[in-house]
Amino acid sequence: MTLEVVNELIESVGDVNRGLPQSKVSRLPTHKYGETPKCRWWWEKKKKFVSDDSQCSICLIDYEKGDRITTLTPCNHIYHTDCISEWLKKSTVCCVCKRKVYC
Repeated sequence: MTLEVVNELIESVGDVNRGLPQSKVSRLPTHKYGETPKCRWWWEKKKKFVSDDSQCSICLIDYEKGDRITTLTPCNHIYHTDCISEWLKKSTVCCVCKRKVYC
């Protein structure tokens, strides 16, 4: 099989969904940037491990107070909720550290 044939097969199959279902993505912890999350017990336990990045690694826009943020588990990297939701439709790993995301 030639490379051209392989490429044609790939194109004919289309975009295969290899990400997480929305039902699992919605279970990830979210909060507003600059505010303590509602699940205070989780925050107190994890805050020393939560990324202190000031910029979303997907869209490269600085977080602003009130932005909706999602924290990935188990790596604790944070992203804009909309950005990581789109990413996780196509992938099951953190885009920074490549660890598998658990929901």
